[in-house]
Amino acid sequence: MEEGDGQSELTIDAGGVGYWLTPRAPLSRFTPVLLGLGLAHRMGPARVGGRAQILFSPGDNGPGDNGPGDNGPGDDEVAFLWVDFLAIDRVFRSESRIRPYGRGALGFGLDLRGPVASLGGGGYFNEDNGAAAGLALSHGWGVDVQVTDGGLFFRTEADARVYGGAGRVGVVVGLHTGLGLSF
Repeated sequence: MEEGDGQSELTIDAGGVGYWLTPRAPLSRFTPVLLGLGLAHRMGPARVGGRAQILFSPGDNGPGDNGPGDNGPGDDEVAFLWVDFLAIDRVFRSESRIRPYGRGALGFGLDLRGPVASLGGGGYFNEDNGAAAGLALSHGWGVDVQVTDGGLFFRTEADARVYGGAGRVGVVVGLHTGLGLSF
């Protein structure tokens, strides 16, 4: 990139939590771990990019309770993938060391461990299947704090996401932190 074209930013979300507000199984639960990777380009007060995040429960990998010999996922296992195709951020005070921002994004959510049902099969639109996947809209607010003059920054963000799939809608809220590098 040429000088004056802005800065690219690589972020790693190293911790966070998520909680589903929807009452439908299997997504009405708390997930204690969020990890993610993002790439964006910032020009003045605007930042455009994308990211992928996974929410999961690391301690719930016990066998399922479907009877003897069942080695399937436990009932409490959660693994959910978020991908933001297009995120647009408005960075306030973009030239200072503390940069608050607001963001909106279009992407998708995918439940990696929820009930499995094929699109054409029976039960796909039942309530127990919940919103297992679908297009998503998200809105969040956060702050980047410049740690070094070399481009290292700390990020914290709170967001809410709405996604739809299988005739259902899911809502999840999250809080996450991470480190980033401007280059």
